[in-house]
Amino acid sequence: MARYSVLKHCLPSNSPRNDHLDLLIECDDVLATWEIQHWPPLPCQAATRLPDHRLLYLDYEGPVNGRGNVTQVCTGTFETHTQEPNAWALKMKGRTFHGVIHLRRESGDVPPSRWVLSAESLPSETD
Repeated sequence: MARYSVLKHCLPSNSPRNDHLDLLIECDDVLATWEIQHWPPLPCQAATRLPDHRLLYLDYEGPVNGRGNVTQVCTGTFETHTQEPNAWALKMKGRTFHGVIHLRRESGDVPPSRWVLSAESLPSETD
């Protein structure tokens, strides 16, 4: 099964960006990455598609080359239900979330990096 990780990315005080979470999805030899604000995921929230990250970030915690520090919030495995250029659906099982997330690129006259993440929790298999 493929893996995912959610990292809390704390940026330096002089950064123009705010602290956030990085959702990292194993996809062949890279990590498809979205910036999000909440984990466990909200039923619906904004997501920003970032450049793919290296696989080492699945297990990494620590400094990020002058761009702050990352710490793990959640790790787990997932099954792909849909993986298209503008829509992904993943069944995820991890320490803090068991459910399905949908990532959809916003349509219309918006930057291609603007996505929406929607989530549905599922009962854990031990419930």
